[in-house]
Amino acid sequence: MMNKRITIKDLARYTGFSITTVSLVLNGNANSIPDSVKEKIVQAAKELNYVPNLAARSLARGNSHTIGVIIPDISNSFFAELVHDLQIELNQYGYDIFLCNSDEKMENDIKYINLLSSRAVDGMLLVLSAESMQPQNHALIKETLENIFVPYLFIDRYFENDAHQVIIDNYQGGLDVAKVLYDNGHHNIGLITGPQSLNSSQNRLGGVVDFYASKGIQISSQNIYIGKYDYDTGYLGAQELLKNKITAIFAFNDLQAYGVLEYCKDHDIKVPQDLSLMGFDNLETSKVVSPKLSTVQQPIDKLSLTAASSIIGMIEGKDVKREVKFGAKLIIRDSVRSLV
Repeated sequence: MMNKRITIKDLARYTGFSITTVSLVLNGNANSIPDSVKEKIVQAAKELNYVPNLAARSLARGNSHTIGVIIPDISNSFFAELVHDLQIELNQYGYDIFLCNSDEKMENDIKYINLLSSRAVDGMLLVLSAESMQPQNHALIKETLENIFVPYLFIDRYFENDAHQVIIDNYQGGLDVAKVLYDNGHHNIGLITGPQSLNSSQNRLGGVVDFYASKGIQISSQNIYIGKYDYDTGYLGAQELLKNKITAIFAFNDLQAYGVLEYCKDHDIKVPQDLSLMGFDNLETSKVVSPKLSTVQQPIDKLSLTAASSIIGMIEGKDVKREVKFGAKLIIRDSVRSLV
């Protein structure tokens, strides 16, 4: 018996009580059962190392109390912190998470969406890959989601006018950074963006370009370096943009900004004396790098709190707001120099 999974039927045979009695005790519904019987069943369960079959229990109850979470890159501190906060928030509702990392690949998004559905998760929280966010792939992703019959919600990355979403006002964030740089006399700036299939990249870029346009300044395409939201993009972006005699760089996330700092260190370029720099995310390390990085703080705590409450509301059939958008906050430290 000990070499196979112990079932309620095994416990019933071992204790001499009925399957119904054993089931009631183990599921906490044994108010009418004598304490002496409860104690014997619980003790037997310990002796035989009984482990509940959660999959079977979820089928019987109609839910699994698990939420599937798909993110594109767990090595990115922004997503790691988001998952951390989501797990804490969902636990408050009695839900666990089933985490999948897509590695920024659409094929993995599709694989994990189907996998999570097969595992009978009650809902999904999705931060899709850059590949999935490309316009030509929208129909395929939408078809995949329509075939799973599970409530889902987008976080951070979203398709316009489609499904529930909890997001950041990246356009305003771009405007805010542009104003800081302009007010400090930086009229020839460089931009290091993430993939342009992503709303965050599109909207941050739009905010900067529109602000400078309002001041009569057109940002040249040569001053825009498009890459990934990673360290290497920052390093390579600095290498290209500094050919254009820029006085400041706005990196669209802090990882890129760290790459810029490393390039400047390698080439004896001082920040902020020779080049001003701003990032986006306000990662923990941004306040300890040298110089301390000026950046934009995304309210990850609010994102996770709202995403958790929204997906639970959707599971419970409540009326949930279709879009929730949060503002971001400027964090000014030491990496921007005034030229005025």
